[in-house]
Amino acid sequence: LHSLNESIKLDPNQYMYHSNLAHIYQTDLDNGYGIVCFGSEGVVETNKCLMDGIYDSYISAINAGDPRWQTRYNAAQSAAELGGFLNSELIAMNAIRLYKESIDMVPHSYIIKNSFAKALLTFGNPQAAREVLVKSLDITGTSTASVEARFLQGLSHADEGDIAKAIDAWNEVLQIDPSYAPVYHNFGLISEDNGEFELAIDYYSTSIMLAPTETDSYIRRAAVYLAAGMNKLSEADTATALELGADRRDLSPVTK
Repeated sequence: LHSLNESIKLDPNQYMYHSNLAHIYQTDLDNGYGIVCFGSEGVVETNKCLMDGIYDSYISAINAGDPRWQTRYNAAQSAAELGGFLNSELIAMNAIRLYKESIDMVPHSYIIKNSFAKALLTFGNPQAAREVLVKSLDITGTSTASVEARFLQGLSHADEGDIAKAIDAWNEVLQIDPSYAPVYHNFGLISEDNGEFELAIDYYSTSIMLAPTETDSYIRRAAVYLAAGMNKLSEADTATALELGADRRDLSPVTK
């Protein structure tokens, strides 16, 4: 980190220095080392510092002349994450611009389109997300590569309150890939909202079986267990979620 910062001071127009610095920030964020932003108070401030560093470094790389599509894509992802974290309309608009530039550079990448759609959902624009997802599905068709876009289409309908269309989209996903865990998690959410707690537990349990290292279904199942008075089972799921790295702030359903 010190070496890169010194190199940037000597020659700020070397875009590789900036992109490598972004990688250091990203590695720290992903692994929770707490080294780069040492001195920040608490997890929230540390994460903000790291996300700022990632975003600023990629933007600096682009401004220094980085021609690579990967850098714009990484910048778009970091802008989307930071914009959502800070609820910043300005950074969100920059994320949208960077995603569009990335797509212009790699027009046949359904992965970038799906990532863009996720960002648009985060920014509260499900209709625009669906427009992007249609273009993603033009590339992937009905192959297994299409399941993420179809799942996101379901989320876009759910965000607009059209649960029937969401369920239809998610059933399409299961026809292509019956082991796609996020669908079962969302079926669990719907069942829970409808007061069908046994069914919700079944769906969350299926999600956990298919994706045992993902924490969301443990947390939601723990909440249902708690509501049903099954405190020991709730505590067990909560403990598992924490062991798997869940943020304590995500445990609000079971710590109220």
